[in-house]
Amino acid sequence: MNRILLLLLYVFLLSAPALGQEGGVCPARRCDSLHTFRFVQGRDVLYADYRGNDHELKRLFAAVTAFRSSIADGKMRIYVDGYCTSGSSVRDNLRLGYVRSSRVKSELITRKGMKEAWFVTHNHAVPCPDEERDVVVVCLREPLAADTLSRSRYAGYASRYPLLPARAPSLPEGGTCPVPALHEQSRPLAAEHAYPAQVGPSRVIFSLKTNLSDWAGLTPEGRLAAFRPNLAAELCFARRWSVVASAAYSGWKGGKEHRFWGVSGISLEPRLWLRGDGRYRRFYLGVYGQLGDFDYQPSPSGDAGATGASRTGCYWHTGLSFGVYLPLSRHWGIEAGIRGGYRNASAKAYDNEPPHAYYHHDASSVRWGLTGINVGVGYRF
Repeated sequence: MNRILLLLLYVFLLSAPALGQEGGVCPARRCDSLHTFRFVQGRDVLYADYRGNDHELKRLFAAVTAFRSSIADGKMRIYVDGYCTSGSSVRDNLRLGYVRSSRVKSELITRKGMKEAWFVTHNHAVPCPDEERDVVVVCLREPLAADTLSRSRYAGYASRYPLLPARAPSLPEGGTCPVPALHEQSRPLAAEHAYPAQVGPSRVIFSLKTNLSDWAGLTPEGRLAAFRPNLAAELCFARRWSVVASAAYSGWKGGKEHRFWGVSGISLEPRLWLRGDGRYRRFYLGVYGQLGDFDYQPSPSGDAGATGASRTGCYWHTGLSFGVYLPLSRHWGIEAGIRGGYRNASAKAYDNEPPHAYYHHDASSVRWGLTGINVGVGYRF
């Protein structure tokens, strides 16, 4: 019994500092109206159909309409805090956070008649206290003496992340917000709180990547062949679709026994990204087709006996692919996947007797199974 009481006392002592924080990590306690807008990693466009932004904007429009007189009289201010960690440096994060905050402010200025003087803006190169990394938080509340709302959120939190200057970088003196990218300027506004379900252009991303397993000479059967230089280009569009075109070539000796592996091929693979959030990462499913030619000589210096051990011909295969993409930074990422399906090879067996080769017999084959392994690295522009 005493152990249980001591354990409860220990838990209470641990939680007491968090309960005693002024503001703490729960800014909703001190806000009359709290709104969170989420952004796609590495992008500054405010998409209405992304993770509930359309609903949050309706709520924010309703809130500024209800509190408009208090805001105009200076009894209430609109606190805008931008949080960003998807840039490559603190400077990039601050710049991206500033643009995102300005996007949200522009919606209020252009569509609800708010003024720049009614905003208190802070931007941070750290995650939001609730661990969201690409958000803009808008809070309507009474103004603080020194505009320290953002600082009060960091009680018990600044030990893990550096606290940036309270007003760096806010909007420059006399500056204006960027043109809002959330809606077309020429589009007439609908009802006061109406908001379109599909707004903003789809992300189009172009990337270049290479398959490291081909460079290592690994075949789908698990054998080591000659290394195969390769390059792939991918175009991502419509929030959940992409198309990959790739090419590979080898024409030299390789593997443990230094056999000649001559292989070339081109491939086309449409993909469906399962998350569909416009970030094109994590898991995908695809359908692919590939064709090429090959020339295999187990004894490049000459076959022993007329057995038709060498092979040359054309091949094609098609099937399904499955894999995962994990970003390492804003531009770089790694990818792993497999391909499986139907493979058809139209080949001729021949005897290799340099400098001549003699036809032996037809050696065509078909099979079902694993047809490709992908462990690669890519760069997204």
